[in-house]
Amino acid sequence: MEEANRVLGLGLDREEAGEALLKMGIKTEGGLALIPPYRADILSSTDVLEDIAIGYGYDKMVPTLPKLSTVGGGFEKEVPLLALFCGLGFIEIKNYVLTNMDKLKATNRERGALRILNSASEEFTYLRTSLIPGLLSCFATNKMKGLPQRFYELGRVYANGERDSVCFGLMSEGASLTDLQPYLQSLVRGFGKKLELKACDDSCFICGRCAKILIDGKECGVMGSVHPLVLEKFGLEHAVALCELEEKGLF
Repeated sequence: MEEANRVLGLGLDREEAGEALLKMGIKTEGGLALIPPYRADILSSTDVLEDIAIGYGYDKMVPTLPKLSTVGGGFEKEVPLLALFCGLGFIEIKNYVLTNMDKLKATNRERGALRILNSASEEFTYLRTSLIPGLLSCFATNKMKGLPQRFYELGRVYANGERDSVCFGLMSEGASLTDLQPYLQSLVRGFGKKLELKACDDSCFICGRCAKILIDGKECGVMGSVHPLVLEKFGLEHAVALCELEEKGLF
């Protein structure tokens, strides 16, 4: 009973706990709970404690704060970034950090990818090296929705170590690098930084419609119009423009 009262924050004696369990179809005898054979959902003592709580009545419990030495906090550093994307009309998405080699190769992001040992699914066999495959997958999932679509993601990627990355994109009729550039400019300007773009080659994007991103003179990302062959691999029929950069470049 000591453990039950500690977990539930109650002061029940054995008789009161027995009455609560009896309401749940569990009899007690000699301080033991006799689990009926049809209660296959009870796997451990934790499940018995849950039944005590249900039988006692959640409505009778008084909510209290746990006695912890610390309190939780938000992601203060990213709040301005989230606010900027919200103001620009983008919707936040969250993908798994695991992906597969097909998606990485489709976007030319397979270099340095770390394979997961004994993966339970062929869909999740590698740690992602970029947020681009996940963003394209999200566009593919929502391709039957209205246009234009604007998504962004903040997340950790694993290529030559770990780093926090920012990726955002636009899908619309004829979406291009020039359509996405004003959003990037607004984002960088919002942090009081200086933006510079330089032409580059990346097989994920159309040749001549791709640029590397320099913020305050430091290279920290790439943007461009996604190549039609890449769009085809993701089952996309509309043009997509993407941008990915290291989060630290903005702070």
